[in-house]
Amino acid sequence: MALEWALNLSITAKVDVFSYGVVLLEILKGIRLSNRVVENSEEEEAELKRFVKVAKRKIQCGEDQWIEDMLDPRLEGQFSRNQAAKMV
Repeated sequence: MALEWALNLSITAKVDVFSYGVVLLEILKGIRLSNRVVENSEEEEAELKRFVKVAKRKIQCGEDQWIEDMLDPRLEGQFSRNQAAKMV
């Protein structure tokens, strides 16, 4: 849930797109990137930012196995690398 919903702020298309993106990343990673909604909003942002920073750095460095490192290890390699990379 986006913070705007929890705090009764105005909801825009951007809020919905952001929330959808977070859900996609959580599915890929296999963990909740948004554990705290209201009480610890800084912590939520920190976890999400950390994930995005790591992914960006790995992509920019040209690492071959970056997508495998970013995804849920429980998938045990059973995923489409191209689809996962596009989602990230």
